[in-house]
Amino acid sequence: MNYSNIRVSACLFLISLMLVLSACATNGNGSAAVDGQTADSKTASTSDTIATRTYESDKGTVTLPEHP
Repeated sequence: MNYSNIRVSACLFLISLMLVLSACATNGNGSAAVDGQTADSKTASTSDTIATRTYESDKGTVTLPEHP
């Protein structure tokens, strides 16, 4: 093996290692934990203050968040 083959092999190994480690950074439901809270629990705790708009379509009324 020459130097360029070793270099390519090392880069591929590092990329695959980063992919494996990034897959381990999420919890079981697919959302990453930040400061001990998941993104879902942060959204759920602030859902009372989210402003919504009501849209009436041909199929019925739809409630949408103002800033999705």
